[in-house]
Amino acid sequence: MDCATRLTYQTAAAVKTAGIRAVGRYLGYKTEGWGKSITLDELGAIHTAGLSVVLIWESDPTSVGYFNSAKGVADAKQAITEAEYLGAPNGTDLYFTVDYDALSSDMAAIVEYFSGVREGLAEQYMVGAYGSVLRRPNTKLEVHRLLWA
Repeated sequence: MDCATRLTYQTAAAVKTAGIRAVGRYLGYKTEGWGKSITLDELGAIHTAGLSVVLIWESDPTSVGYFNSAKGVADAKQAITEAEYLGAPNGTDLYFTVDYDALSSDMAAIVEYFSGVREGLAEQYMVGAYGSVLRRPNTKLEVHRLLWA
């Protein structure tokens, strides 16, 4: 499950009791101060409750105009800062979102963006993709893992 609100230990424990094993939480607290972003205290509460965490980077990827290689590199650099702040070990999957129903004509720009993400992460972290774009036929993003929401 992904969650744009902070989880307390009690909430995380209830999620675990409901049979969920992992929660997707957003990066961005350190560099952007976003309210939807995971904090160190929250990460501790989630782990104490026995859940795993999927780390997601999402600023405003809601139209094709967002996606290009330079933006991918920039997003990757911010995601690295956030992941390091949380103590995420090298090799952790970081998921980057496409938060709209992309058209076939948008795919070239989205592929270029993920190429920039891969370059920006420089193998320190693994590239993951998150969003309904993954339902598009012949999606070739060259990422380590895919998540659909």
